[in-house]
Amino acid sequence: MARRRKALGLTVERASAAARVSAQYLSQVESGQRPPSRRLAQRLERVYRKPGEYTQPRYRFEGPGRRPAPEAARQALREIRRATALDGPAPQQPAAAPRHPWPEQRPVLDDVLWPIGLHLGAEARVEVEQLEALRGEDDFLWQTLNQMSFDSWSEKRLTVRLLGAGHLMTVAPDSVGCAVQVVSGRTGRNLGAVAQAAIVLNCDELSAVVWPQATVQIGTSHRRCDFLAVVSVRGMKRTVCIEVVSPDTHPDDRRDQARADHLGIRVGRLWVEHLGRADLLAGLRRWMSATLPQAPSAIAE
Repeated sequence: MARRRKALGLTVERASAAARVSAQYLSQVESGQRPPSRRLAQRLERVYRKPGEYTQPRYRFEGPGRRPAPEAARQALREIRRATALDGPAPQQPAAAPRHPWPEQRPVLDDVLWPIGLHLGAEARVEVEQLEALRGEDDFLWQTLNQMSFDSWSEKRLTVRLLGAGHLMTVAPDSVGCAVQVVSGRTGRNLGAVAQAAIVLNCDELSAVVWPQATVQIGTSHRRCDFLAVVSVRGMKRTVCIEVVSPDTHPDDRRDQARADHLGIRVGRLWVEHLGRADLLAGLRRWMSATLPQAPSAIAE
């Protein structure tokens, strides 16, 4: 593949722009570090003028880029929709543009995870490699994930851990009874009825749908939730927020509590040093379950 690109006189940068992926992503495909999705393989066939070449089975891709949602994920959504909400419905407030806008999507596809080991260490890099081995051929997952805008590497790492246990789907917050008004972080437009990328979890009695990096409107102000979730256990559901925190980013407990009170839903704080724990997901499940009806203030002790 790389030889063909060079024969056409194309640099990695020009070829990746034409294929609508990052240069780093294309280099990984060309070197065999990552199998191309079917959609990417078809675009590369057009860019490299090799029709039918890169969609052959030897390129280790099977089926369409977006995988059907597994039955466990669909069942989790059914459980959440049927559950009785312990929170009131999301208030419908007039749209107001955020004072400090947040980006909704990255404008260009990029491999947002590849340098994670440089920032968070070898354990985080292994977690990404495990996700790639598990879901490397899921074109929808990688395109969606790579377009997301995160505030920190720690939030990306938690997303990787959740994806290893759940399934990425598009879910409208209003469709599952989200108790806060989800809006565009850039314009303030109400997105409650708009299907958005979410991680759906089905763990024993717990069902959850989790939106990373969700912006919510409270009155005329806005709050960026690291992770917004609707959680269901035994026929009851509640909307919660998960914040990834450290002493450097959240030094004032009283200020954090005031922000949580303003948000009006349960808020759990997950300390960054716990992100690599083997029992992290079990701790998250326990905390989510405990929000029905009472939650501790810290996710992992």
